[in-house]
Amino acid sequence: MESLLTPQYVRDNFLRGLPLEGPDGSPLPDSILLSKVQAVRAAFERKYAIRLAPVNIKVGNRPLPGEPEPQEVYPGIDFHPDGNLDHRHHLLRLPVGPVRQIHVFGLWLPGMDRPALFPQDWAHVNPRSHAVRVYPGKGLTFGLPALAGIYASLVSLGKTVPHAWHFAYRAGYTLEELAGRDYDLVDALGKLVAVEVLVPGSIDAYLAEGVAGRSVSVDGLSQSVQLIQSPNSLKYQPLITQYLNEYREWERTFWARQRGVRLGVV
Repeated sequence: MESLLTPQYVRDNFLRGLPLEGPDGSPLPDSILLSKVQAVRAAFERKYAIRLAPVNIKVGNRPLPGEPEPQEVYPGIDFHPDGNLDHRHHLLRLPVGPVRQIHVFGLWLPGMDRPALFPQDWAHVNPRSHAVRVYPGKGLTFGLPALAGIYASLVSLGKTVPHAWHFAYRAGYTLEELAGRDYDLVDALGKLVAVEVLVPGSIDAYLAEGVAGRSVSVDGLSQSVQLIQSPNSLKYQPLITQYLNEYREWERTFWARQRGVRLGVV
């Protein structure tokens, strides 16, 4: 991601030819652009619960055999009996996406000193989303006798178990995806960074002083120059509005893609 969304990328694609200056008249340095890139990226990842580079995620506080060293740790996901269909299928939303690979996962139930693991082929990942379906990969019955009895009893009781689901997995976009099919994320981020830069870049000495216009009078002749419509307006407001509108359009398609395709029976 760092090699795609750079200060130069933002200048070339969204700020081309714009004289961005501070109140003292000096050009805005790349250090300000870089700080905006970092801040926008962090807020972007937090808002959409995605990562713009692959990371190892751990869900749950119990160790799982063979799990890689996690880079981020989150509480376990509650077990909800009403999330089960015919005692075979669970649909879960993991805290960070897009999910790339499930390393190991299982349920930690009352009375267990460690989570009971499921076969890896029981985890079915929805591409480019946070969703994972837990469903037997080689049959319709549980292949773990010890787990089957506890699990069946738990479902029959109809009780929720806090933080029962444990996952170790890898999530995030690769550089190749961001340069290819998911380039729209980079484009949306670039527009947000540009907006963050265009706001301080619009504050020249006149706006900083709240001056809306200047007039000059010499020997009875006067000339008035309107600098901005009001002391509260911004020099690049039309461009800021355009970028924000384009970003909102992108956001609608992003959420639609996260939901995926739904089928109904009439």
